[in-house]
Amino acid sequence: MLSKPILCLAIAVIFTLAGNAKEIKAIRKRQTFTAVREYYLGFPLNYQRNAGAVPSLLLLTSNTSPVNCIIDVPAIGQTYQATITAANEAFVELPHDLQTFGDTTITNKGIHVQVDSNDIVVIGQNFRRHRADTDGSYLAVPTVDLNIIQYKYFELGMVLGAGRWPAQLLVVGTQANTTMNITLTQPVRTIIDGVNIDLVAGTEYSYNIGQLQTFYVSHSEDLTGTKIITDKPVSLFSGHGCAILPVTAGDCDHMIEQSLPTAMWGTTFYIVPIPRIVDTYYIRVLAANDITEVNFYCNDVEESHTINEGEYIHKELGMLDHCAIHSNKEILVVEYARSRYPSDPAMVLVPATIHYSNQILSSTVSGYQTDLRYIHSVIVIVLAEYFNATMMYFNSGGNSISLDTYQWVPIQANGINEAYYTYINNISTGTFEVFHTNQRALLNTMLFGFSFALHGGYGHAGSLEVRVDDQQEHQSVSGDPHFSIPLPSNEMLCYSIQGYSGLSFNLISNHHMIINALFIDSINDQTEATWIGKLAVILPSGEDDDTTVIFNSIDHKVEIQNKGEFKASAIEQININSHDNITVKGMVKHKGNPRVRVVYSKQAAIFDVTFHSQHLDIDWVVQEKLMENSHGLMGQFMNKDITVDPVKEILIRPGFEAIPVRKDYKW
Repeated sequence: MLSKPILCLAIAVIFTLAGNAKEIKAIRKRQTFTAVREYYLGFPLNYQRNAGAVPSLLLLTSNTSPVNCIIDVPAIGQTYQATITAANEAFVELPHDLQTFGDTTITNKGIHVQVDSNDIVVIGQNFRRHRADTDGSYLAVPTVDLNIIQYKYFELGMVLGAGRWPAQLLVVGTQANTTMNITLTQPVRTIIDGVNIDLVAGTEYSYNIGQLQTFYVSHSEDLTGTKIITDKPVSLFSGHGCAILPVTAGDCDHMIEQSLPTAMWGTTFYIVPIPRIVDTYYIRVLAANDITEVNFYCNDVEESHTINEGEYIHKELGMLDHCAIHSNKEILVVEYARSRYPSDPAMVLVPATIHYSNQILSSTVSGYQTDLRYIHSVIVIVLAEYFNATMMYFNSGGNSISLDTYQWVPIQANGINEAYYTYINNISTGTFEVFHTNQRALLNTMLFGFSFALHGGYGHAGSLEVRVDDQQEHQSVSGDPHFSIPLPSNEMLCYSIQGYSGLSFNLISNHHMIINALFIDSINDQTEATWIGKLAVILPSGEDDDTTVIFNSIDHKVEIQNKGEFKASAIEQININSHDNITVKGMVKHKGNPRVRVVYSKQAAIFDVTFHSQHLDIDWVVQEKLMENSHGLMGQFMNKDITVDPVKEILIRPGFEAIPVRKDYKW
């Protein structure tokens, strides 16, 4: 579950030759409680105004204890209340007029959902009640204050509807006095405060929206790439009133997804063919930043692209094509079923690997008279390092099914199995759960439902929340190389270090573990920054047989004493020594680069080493006992009461026990 991200306090450390350092649901009576999570939601128009579409919310939990939910809808003056448990999901039908449409851009149609538990899933649904030929659903994402100066969002969607029904963009404010700057990709004529206004494509406009206020824009052409920057978090809903994919085929269908701020995007995705399709499908990859390098490995055939901020790659894939996608910067990926057999199109936001966990709770669409006429299928994707089908289960309707009898297909990149996937078809209507008995395992799901009789289609992801242990990946640090250290205050201390080639220094030193580093020459002629070329992890034994692990960036190798040398991308798991309780294992690529995790159970220490093209990064995940009595450039700050001001330039004079190295290692 997503918790409050840690503030990254960036500090620069500069070495000189002399070793000196300097550091820079409806009821009238409202029940109240302290909300653990909040959602700010909305519904763009499904199909057309008099089509009889009914928006609704589906709330579910795996918690056996009651979970209380309050849903406020100020636009109609009503509050809905629901109490749910694992055996009882809640369906809350909302008024048709709560959909947002028309030429008036700023209205007050936001929906506020509060719950008193983290163990909750909220799904937005919008179906035509007696004729579900236009239907859509989205996985709601809880509002999180990321403690960043600005939030950046991009509209995503698909417009191939012959101009009859529009692409739509809906922003819902989560806080009062939110400044929003928007740059559209299409010109829009709209009404703001009773005044007709022409908004020019490519021009930035600034508006102020309040809590539960909505900002709505529609256009007959594609709005994908429209940029929204806010000073506070908002909720963005993207999609289409009724899209035809492609424009020359089939009927239209309503499509909607809640998008994510770019700080919650990812760099590794796995694309799987949509179940039951007998034709091609589409994906779009959208970039958050300039010079974003995207590598596709579809059926293990590499294809590379470079795109800039707001630009996207559109690909049509065959019914048997699956892909691994890696990028050097954050991207967003959307998958679309097309307008052809067995039904109308559907749109699903694809989870990045940072959204994976060991347990996924979700549900088919539910609550409508037509929902039993759908055939629902679940895609399960698990990272290769955790693939063990005998440890994976599917729960639905009180029945638990092992997934070891299902056919699993590997997804490869450069000949390496990175993930596996399977389909669970014809599942019952209602709540389901997919889980792995290994609590560290990482998997996710995507759900698709199609109706042959009604020509309807929908889909949504299993989870789009960032794992706690991956939040550090969204911290911004100026300069390279950099280190991040979680402080007892739940803040993050981040280093940027400069030095000179050949400098050896100590990062961690205590009685149980020593980590030394070696600088190499700058790998970028435009900067004077130095980089870490080698890391040595030494486990002192008190004798001459210390256990040593060497990470070498030059040839991407890991040398383990008495175990030989291994390519970083080929390591699976090596238990070095039962006495030392240390394990080295390969991880899923981070931003396209091999990552190795070191687990030292004796000291409750877990850290990751990422192999870039020519240098290394080290990031701590857990370092409980290791925090005690540690020295060295990183160790000296562990388990210390440190207060820093991220605005001011700070000088820290701890003595920097980084030079000389502890247990001098001859590189």
